[in-house]
Amino acid sequence: MYFEDFETGQVLTTGRRVVAETDLDRFIELSGLDNPIFRQAQAAGPDASPTRLVPAPLQLSLAMGLAQQAGLFDRVIVVMQFEELKFLQPVRTGDALSLKAEVLDRRPTSKPDRGVVVLKYELMNQKDQPVMTGRAVYLMQRKPDE
Repeated sequence: MYFEDFETGQVLTTGRRVVAETDLDRFIELSGLDNPIFRQAQAAGPDASPTRLVPAPLQLSLAMGLAQQAGLFDRVIVVMQFEELKFLQPVRTGDALSLKAEVLDRRPTSKPDRGVVVLKYELMNQKDQPVMTGRAVYLMQRKPDE
């Protein structure tokens, strides 16, 4: 999406993605975040089968991947800032995540080929409950003059 494709107040929703154990294993290996709390399966409730906790940095990465797959980042020049990241409740392997992105602001820059877009994020689980929230500021390409 180009800068002009974002409208203040617009809410964009992605498809869902299930967090697999292999996703978690590969993230741990890549990041070096090899902590026992992410390796051990635990029951999430009395009737739940054992699952593993998903670290916050992987949750953020999955959220950004969902946004990329939905086309939100096709014209990003640079991420300028992440703000107010909050991790509200545990995410576990087997959870199905989707992302809601609300356009809080958009403004052109002094350069005619780019603009700034501010997005508010809510990463949602399969129960449509927010598990992570935050805001991000992006420098985006503007549509070329026709």
